[in-house]
Amino acid sequence: TVDDTPLVQPRRDVAMTLFSTVSHSLDRCPLAHARHVAFGVFQSRVMTLADWYEKYFDTVSESNGGQTQASHSNEAAFFFAVHELVHMGFVKKLSTGKRKEEAYEKIAIIWGNGR
Repeated sequence: TVDDTPLVQPRRDVAMTLFSTVSHSLDRCPLAHARHVAFGVFQSRVMTLADWYEKYFDTVSESNGGQTQASHSNEAAFFFAVHELVHMGFVKKLSTGKRKEEAYEKIAIIWGNGR
């Protein structure tokens, strides 16, 4: 007989990582927190990239006690997080001819407990 394999649920497993804590060895790495912060500040269904980045940068600045450490690394971390979230299927880039600004739409809802 073959043992039953546990159910694999890729979206749920990935979603759980958005709310899991980062190990202490990665606390200073901006990429370790970028995806979690970027998804957390996306509070509406549709958001322009400029507004999204502004909310992200405000949150990152507050967590650093008002000190902006290497803003270019925060910028790179944000755009990397956006790419990850698009690739994982949590947000998608809107392609409408009416908007002159780049915009994204949240297409997934994540519950805080990962279930």
